[in-house]
Amino acid sequence: SMLDLLHAPKASVSMLVFNLIHLAKPDRRDRCITQLRLQLDSFAVHASTAPLLLVGTRRAEALTLGVTLESLSGVLESELKHSPAFKHVVRNAPLCFFPIENSEGFGGDETIRKLVVAIEGAAMKLDSMKQRVPAGWLAVYDQLSAMHAAGGGKEGGKEGSARQWLTLSELMHVAKGCGLPHDPRRIPLEREVQLMLAYFHSLGAVCWYDLPGLRELVVLDPQWVVDAISMVIRNFKQLAHRMPCDEEAARECEDEWAQLTEGSARLHPVLLDHLWESNERFKGQSSKLLQLMGHFGLVVPIRGAERAYIVPPLLSLGAANNPSVLPPRGAPVAKLHFSLKQQSKRPGALMKAADRRRGFLPIGAFHQLCGAAVGWSNHTTSDTFTAQLGSTFALVAFGDKGRVLLRRSEAEPCTIACTLFDAELGGAEGAAAAVAERLLLLLRQSVARHYPNLEWRLLLPVPGEVDLMLDRDALLTARATDGAQPFYIEGRPRSAADLAAELGVWLPPSQPPEAYDAFLSYSHVPEFDMPFTAMLHDCLFARDLTTFLDTRSLRRGEALDLSCLLAMANSRVIVLVVTWNALRRMTSLTASSGLDYLLL
Repeated sequence: SMLDLLHAPKASVSMLVFNLIHLAKPDRRDRCITQLRLQLDSFAVHASTAPLLLVGTRRAEALTLGVTLESLSGVLESELKHSPAFKHVVRNAPLCFFPIENSEGFGGDETIRKLVVAIEGAAMKLDSMKQRVPAGWLAVYDQLSAMHAAGGGKEGGKEGSARQWLTLSELMHVAKGCGLPHDPRRIPLEREVQLMLAYFHSLGAVCWYDLPGLRELVVLDPQWVVDAISMVIRNFKQLAHRMPCDEEAARECEDEWAQLTEGSARLHPVLLDHLWESNERFKGQSSKLLQLMGHFGLVVPIRGAERAYIVPPLLSLGAANNPSVLPPRGAPVAKLHFSLKQQSKRPGALMKAADRRRGFLPIGAFHQLCGAAVGWSNHTTSDTFTAQLGSTFALVAFGDKGRVLLRRSEAEPCTIACTLFDAELGGAEGAAAAVAERLLLLLRQSVARHYPNLEWRLLLPVPGEVDLMLDRDALLTARATDGAQPFYIEGRPRSAADLAAELGVWLPPSQPPEAYDAFLSYSHVPEFDMPFTAMLHDCLFARDLTTFLDTRSLRRGEALDLSCLLAMANSRVIVLVVTWNALRRMTSLTASSGLDYLLL
């Protein structure tokens, strides 16, 4: 999960190292192949076209087991060829991998020397190596490299220490000294620095996040971020992972330390005084580091008088596997299925259990969805409900209705089962549609930005079939035409209209309501206005108020202006969400500005 923060697909040459002995032994081969396939898919999630090298170690011992390098290469080819990342493997002709002997080292093993040449060759072919940039940007990069290597100024309370981060103001000063902006009539200094930092970040040269509260921090050494987060996310039981600050933290904050390290995965801010503030490298940066972890789903705030956070990656080290209450027998179940966008074998609209086992769901993506769902639940439910988060599940509610259990299982590792709790949601048309839409929106908001090559679909159980499920989007598309389009199930046609009627609990009503209780008018500013208004919509829905929100109420192909006017005309109340963001945006609106949904 931490590496997701630092991945730079435009400047990546990846190397996947495995043990040749495990591949050569029949009793260990399947596990070795499974791990390699999982890691290849992990590369493909982030960098679909980045070059990749496969490196097998302990060559000499593997060859004593009666195998040849050619036969092992053939096994890798046949087992891994369907992974999207395999097409970008740098080959060691005639093999698809580099078999090295660790004990011989660089001087004694010719393959190690060939591996170094292959890495350099792959790096030189990267598009980022050929891109032209302003000379001033290169001068800034040289200055930053010198500051990181030799130190200078005051950082972390130490004079002359190697700089691991700068403030944006300091970087502006450096950029100005290097001749930026290179064309002040076309682009001001502040904007060029932002573009330059975004480019450096895409190459992994710096870490800079263009987010409120984080823009002021420019990290020169990505390892600084890893080291800081590793103070919180680690196996506290292993001796090798213990830190000098642990003993003092456990002594002075006994209860809080136990909640973090013994299965609850709960982080109290008081612990950060020991984990970060007592360390000169991180002193004064706790709020920014905490916000950064929150942005990537590594911590999730818990609602309540006591400010605390859940750390989802720590849940796998001992958290509960089941919620305190289970859904009723026969509760409606849908499944989110995940796969890579470039996978060669794409299933159709109907998927059996065997199809659902093919795909890819990174554990980090599961944690991020669960964390986002818990955070949303905390914002939209009353104090009578407490969200629960475990190593393989999340129990959440969107508003005071719509409790849903999200669960990942080893039987279908590429899916997340979504089980409805509330009996009243089990019958009426569209009763669970808001839950389904909220899950899909959370995926787009929390997972898509970190896993750009990951896609998903919501599957609904086909009535009367044991393990067959139907793509919800395919069913909605078929219903939107004339409903007569058939789906062939075990050779028998069933109309989309009939299936939609039986699965109506998960689908929005086929016709919009005649009237709305409230029409939400707001400015499409992503930093606050849009998420706040979406939460307001969920809260009103939970109280049985029919509410119009453009992103939730409009259907594909509908005329935007006409639909909004009709909805306003048929709404009891128009709710204007007016924020400082909206007012600032109003001052810059012109005839050519994009649409704004806040009524003027």
